[in-house]
Amino acid sequence: MDRQLRKTNLFLTYIAIAVFVVIMYLVSSATSNQQNTAPQASNATTTVPATVEQPNRETAPTDNASGNLSPSVIAQIEPAIVEVNCYSGDGSMVSSGSGISYTHNGVNLIETNYHVYSEAAAVGLFPTCYAVFPEPLSNFAYNSYYGDYQVALYNYRYNPSTYQDIADFTLESPLSTSVALNHIPTINDFYKSIGPTEAECANSSVDVGDGITVFGYPRSGNLLGISETVTEGIVSGIVPGPIYKTNAAIDHGNSGGLAILNKNACPLGVTTLGDSGLTAGIGYIQSFILANQ
Repeated sequence: MDRQLRKTNLFLTYIAIAVFVVIMYLVSSATSNQQNTAPQASNATTTVPATVEQPNRETAPTDNASGNLSPSVIAQIEPAIVEVNCYSGDGSMVSSGSGISYTHNGVNLIETNYHVYSEAAAVGLFPTCYAVFPEPLSNFAYNSYYGDYQVALYNYRYNPSTYQDIADFTLESPLSTSVALNHIPTINDFYKSIGPTEAECANSSVDVGDGITVFGYPRSGNLLGISETVTEGIVSGIVPGPIYKTNAAIDHGNSGGLAILNKNACPLGVTTLGDSGLTAGIGYIQSFILANQ
């Protein structure tokens, strides 16, 4: 009997071990399946490369009710849009336009259309140009010397056959009579705070009918002194380049200004010219793809 009892106990022990092994196998399989599916859920939210700084999304790019840029986004962009004035050798202003303040490799630059500079060069050799930053509305005093900085031609890309028309200026010293700025506003400030990332804008599509916002200094908007003007419209057509046609109000002073795509606040291009012919009210925006070729 003792021998038989020992056999029975040994058999039960084997059974218990087998059951334990089966249970451990099932637990291990379940854990493995959970680990295999976890990265899929994680990848769904990691769409921006780790090297791109994630922006603060506290402010939405557009006003959902209208589809236009929200006032807070417009207020973030406006300080970086300057008026560009070029003077001939006798001191008379012969050309004016708009420009975009930005930094590249730590250097403060102003981007505008090359024809803003070349029009002045045709009148007088080596024109002197200035970038005038907008006065804040909270302390607007029609100060003609507010944020007035001399600029120097840094490089340009001009090709009449493709309508490429872009120039970059380095920001030099402010005029002695100018109100110097404690901080030079740049478009980089906006894209580091609430704007979309470079990766998001690179993957953004542009379609006819998309809403846009144009920032600049049209002549018709400066009747009461230097004052930045914001106009809105749609992408009315797309031609190779790409170059975007728009019904947003654009005139000569808008040359070199900034156009923003409303749906995601991505930069669309540089306002380059307007057509006052049979189709009055159609303006042309040089895409940054063309500008940077």
